[in-house]
Amino acid sequence: MRKKLPHLFLRNPQGFSRKFDTSRNVNSESVEEKSPEIYRAQKDRLDNSYQIFDAKRRERINRRTLDVPAKIDYIEIRFYIIFSDTQFNIKSRFENQFGLSPVRYSNFNKTVLLAVSDTRKFKDFVNLLYMFVRSSDDIPQKDRSMR
Repeated sequence: MRKKLPHLFLRNPQGFSRKFDTSRNVNSESVEEKSPEIYRAQKDRLDNSYQIFDAKRRERINRRTLDVPAKIDYIEIRFYIIFSDTQFNIKSRFENQFGLSPVRYSNFNKTVLLAVSDTRKFKDFVNLLYMFVRSSDDIPQKDRSMR
């Protein structure tokens, strides 16, 4: 039962998609090297976000009153690129290396809610995060003899 609407010039059929095409507009040559000094603000945000996450997690652990056999922690990460296995194998790496399993995607698969499925592997992720945060912001001198 379609109504005639004289003020409506074009009405496309409504539809939905259960998947997101991650291969569109992906160019491996578009990833360019950046100098280390521009990452300082990102390092500070990551460190602050993890400190908040860790403090809230510790508070939840201290407030627990029931002995539940399984406890699940979640962490939300906002990526600059699409979280998938098409270009950089990010999804597989996060699951296999860091024990983080995707639960919910948003923002065109750039924001992902991840469940900590392996706490030992998650500690490796935290250690890698701290290595990045504590890394030097100095730009090494280029060897002029290499030119």
